[in-house]
Amino acid sequence: MNEGADVMNALRGKQQIADGEYEDMDDVIADMDRIIATR
Repeated sequence: MNEGADVMNALRGKQQIADGEYEDMDDVIADMDRIIATR
């Protein structure tokens, strides 16, 4: 049963990327670095 959920999650993720719903990991890390530096 979990295999079906994994496939559905992968398909949903591919659709989110196609729709532009994602964050660039370099941008996320840069944001985290800025937040940490201000504390």
